[in-house]
Amino acid sequence: MIYSLSGTIVAKKETWAVIEANGIGFRVSLAGRDSAALSPVGSIARVFCITAVKKDGIELYGFADERDLEMCELLMTVGGVGPKTAQGIVGIVGTDTLVAAIEQKKSDALAEFPGVGKKKADRIVLELRDKIKKMGAGESVEFHEGDKDIKAALKHLGYKQRDIDEALKAMSSETRGTEDRLKAALKLISGHKQ
Repeated sequence: MIYSLSGTIVAKKETWAVIEANGIGFRVSLAGRDSAALSPVGSIARVFCITAVKKDGIELYGFADERDLEMCELLMTVGGVGPKTAQGIVGIVGTDTLVAAIEQKKSDALAEFPGVGKKKADRIVLELRDKIKKMGAGESVEFHEGDKDIKAALKHLGYKQRDIDEALKAMSSETRGTEDRLKAALKLISGHKQ
């Protein structure tokens, strides 16, 4: 099992990167947030990995942060949640926000993620509520249910998913209310573009 990988980035796309280590190029699947955080082609990078062995080969799912890897592994203990779904959830909201959603039993919000659905979301909350306490999740961030409306509005305005996710992650947890959070997100995204 490959736990982490360090090497030169030789290719990079929105959902994956190739990292060359000791003359071998490893293709690593990345969520949008981790892909955006990854250094440009030619740089040295380190990613933490989940190794998934499938019938047609081996796949690596990468994370910039070790806590995100741990959270992904925890999600995969829930029946029906594979590495791709787990990475998709963690890659969109981050570990702290996901921990807050589970602690606050926000299964409806979790059901919005691709590949999850209502039954799986309920199972995630039920099975992980006690486990995340043992994870030492640290300071939790308030989970904002209205953020799915903000994401939809920003996407409709033509912003990229990666920029939207980065803005919501960077936003202060004290910014409350859908309207205020939308204004703050727009300000953050326009700041990234400058």
